[in-house]
Amino acid sequence: MKTKTYTAQNEFSENKYCVDMPHPEVIEEFIMTRFQKNYPITLKETCHLAEQHFSLSMKQIEARIYAGGRYHSLFYHKVLYQCFQKLLREHRLIQPEGPKTPYFINTQEK
Repeated sequence: MKTKTYTAQNEFSENKYCVDMPHPEVIEEFIMTRFQKNYPITLKETCHLAEQHFSLSMKQIEARIYAGGRYHSLFYHKVLYQCFQKLLREHRLIQPEGPKTPYFINTQEK
């Protein structure tokens, strides 16, 4: 599996370290092939499914980044969320009900 290295930060010591995560291209392929056309897709559900599918280690799952005054899951915010945003920009995913609502695979022709 293709991977990409990200920088994570320990919440307690604030030390930074590198962790390998699945490459965004692999995540995009997972999203587009895992869900049915009219099935609502949420980031939270996809995060849990992807963690199992890619057999992420505890180190990968617990990796954190510091942003906006608090710590966030690196996989959720830097990998998965970025892939969802890219697929939205490319019109491969849509959010018909607006932001903070489930995503759907876009079935309309361009």
